[in-house]
Amino acid sequence: MKNSLMIVKAGTRLVPGAFVAVLLAGCTTPQPVDTTASFNTRPVAQVVGPQPVSSQPAVKQDTGTYPTFSKPLTSAADQMSDTEAMELQKRLSSLASARKAGRVSEADYRRQLQELQNLATHHGEDAQAQIAR
Repeated sequence: MKNSLMIVKAGTRLVPGAFVAVLLAGCTTPQPVDTTASFNTRPVAQVVGPQPVSSQPAVKQDTGTYPTFSKPLTSAADQMSDTEAMELQKRLSSLASARKAGRVSEADYRRQLQELQNLATHHGEDAQAQIAR
């Protein structure tokens, strides 16, 4: 018990000393990493000499008209009309119903189906070829 009292007395003497040391340490301000002088310096000017210039004069292309975007845009190739789409749909439906009823042979069905699939696959390429002509 006597030893513990001595430890407490010694601790009470050390605590105020440590507290004073902390307070004194707070009185000194730390130096900043970068001084404000480095932020206020101006960049160094870079002097550039004369640059070579083309001897040909700039030419204005005069077409005699102002550019306009008022013309309606048109497609390069005609799109399939609604009637053509309905006709193709009817053709496919009739082919499917004829196959189901047995009025068309399997070989004939496959041939007609292949024709329609080729049309769908190569229609874009054929249209581009027509445009290029």
